[in-house]
Amino acid sequence: MNPTKSTERSPYCPEARQYATDLLGHLGKSGGTIPGSFTAKVFELWAVADMTNKFIIASSWPFIAVALHANDYGGEAAVRSVAGI
Repeated sequence: MNPTKSTERSPYCPEARQYATDLLGHLGKSGGTIPGSFTAKVFELWAVADMTNKFIIASSWPFIAVALHANDYGGEAAVRSVAGI
């Protein structure tokens, strides 16, 4: 199997890559896209959530959580890695 260019850059599913790109845009970083209002609110909620509520968010929206966890533990470089950019 020959991977496509997008899978060569990121092993994550398209949904996780899109949310990572949205998170970059939400944070005002280059290469990011503007998230929808719901996604932006989840990003904002994550920023003020304690660990229990982060678990609830992650279990409800796992693809969004991939991007948010990447940002928490690896910063912009990790989010870019998820996004494949």
